[in-house]
Amino acid sequence: VVRTNPKTGRQKRMLRLAIGARSQLCPVERGFKMVVVVEATHAYEHLDLPLLNRFEKQRFEYEDALDAEQQKVVERTKAWVAAVNKQAGVPQVFVGIGEGTIESLVLERPEPKAILQELAQLASPVAVMQASLLQEVAADYFQTHTSFPAAVAALLADPADLAVAGMLLTYSPVPHLDPGTVNLGGLEGVGA
Repeated sequence: VVRTNPKTGRQKRMLRLAIGARSQLCPVERGFKMVVVVEATHAYEHLDLPLLNRFEKQRFEYEDALDAEQQKVVERTKAWVAAVNKQAGVPQVFVGIGEGTIESLVLERPEPKAILQELAQLASPVAVMQASLLQEVAADYFQTHTSFPAAVAALLADPADLAVAGMLLTYSPVPHLDPGTVNLGGLEGVGA
């Protein structure tokens, strides 16, 4: 909104700022620009179209922040994930993994081995039993997933890495599994 003072002819630029049910006009400088940062899914599912149409939209994904070497690590990691998925033969190998997970791990952890170890901790117990690639990376998986205290102790083992986001998966006896879902390699009475 541009307001003009009728006596002086001076123009004053105003912005209507609304938060919840309250709105108010605020003065802004001539070159004022606004940046709205919103998760893409939230913007598409919850924001009104008139609001979206007022702004130039630009998407910034994790992959946009990767350099060439990090992109190579992402490609190798995705190839490893595909090989693990094929080897495990279960519907869901990595629980909680989504679009951008691998890219964000590469940005956070520079060592490729650390990335694979982090992903292995998100694997389902049945997948770890089935996939030798996972077993190579996470030899201690079943020691750290035996109980809640063991999992918490493993998560808190490195005091420098207390910004932990994780999912706790403990393994359980396998007789409840659907025999058609998994091949447990000759365990009697299961998968036969």
